Amino acid sequence: MTNKNIEEPPKPSEEFLARWYSTLGGQDDIAITLGLQPRFGDPTEVRLVMPLTPAISQPGGLFSAPALFGLADISGSTLAQYHAPADTFPLAVHASVHIVANTAAGSATSVSRLVKAGRRLIVTSTDVFDDTGRLLTKVDATFVPSNADRPRLPRRQLT
Repeated sequence: MTNKNIEEPPKPSEEFLARWYSTLGGQDDIAITLGLQPRFGDPTEVRLVMPLTPAISQPGGLFSAPALFGLADISGSTLAQYHAPADTFPLAVHASVHIVANTAAGSATSVSRLVKAGRRLIVTSTDVFDDTGRLLTKVDATFVPSNADRPRLPRRQLT
């Protein structure tokens, strides 16, 4: 029986892979630390896979909670990048994280879907499944397009 949650998506497009690798910019990014592997991406859905390794497991051998959240966050922000203006990066400003199960074997697969894309906010919903299709984590996140070169208001001095 095939599980719809973990069915193999179509082969990643060249455009999606170029977007993925240009985002990393050759840096030792958290996506590299987590061992994330791009599987699929378009403006409506992004899928990434994270194999369980000792570096991202807790002492009991399960995925660590920060690793599961990291997978979901990067998957959601990769999706949000499709909807952010070209000169910005989608900065997460809110996330609701529910870790409902865990596993000590195999991989975790994220499936991020777009909830809303507006001019000021982008909302994604990400489910993370184990290799059997069992839900491990659900993350709903809100992103705002952020431009690091944008002039900042001076900070007020506290008196």
